Amino acid sequence: MGTIGGVIVSFFTTDPIGLLILSAVINGIAAAPFLIVIMLIARDKDIMGKYRNGKLASTIGWFTTAVMMVAGVIGIWTTVTGTG
Repeated sequence: MGTIGGVIVSFFTTDPIGLLILSAVINGIAAAPFLIVIMLIARDKDIMGKYRNGKLASTIGWFTTAVMMVAGVIGIWTTVTGTG
C-alpha cells in the first residue's frame, strides 16, 4: 500500500529529494507512537516478567521517545511552513 501511495505521489512532483525528506518526516512521526507502546510494554511486569526495564533503561527510553516526538513536530512544522 505504501509503494502504491509513493508511486501516485511521484506522479505529482518532480523533486525526488523532497520526496525523500517527506518520507523521512513520515517515518519520524510514525516512530513516536511505536516507541510509546514499546516503553509501556517494556515496563509491564505481567508481560515482561523479570526482563522488564530498569530505571536507567526506562529513563533513556522515555528520553529517546521525547526526542523523537519533538523531532516529529519540528519535521511537520518545517514541511508545512517550508522553512529549514
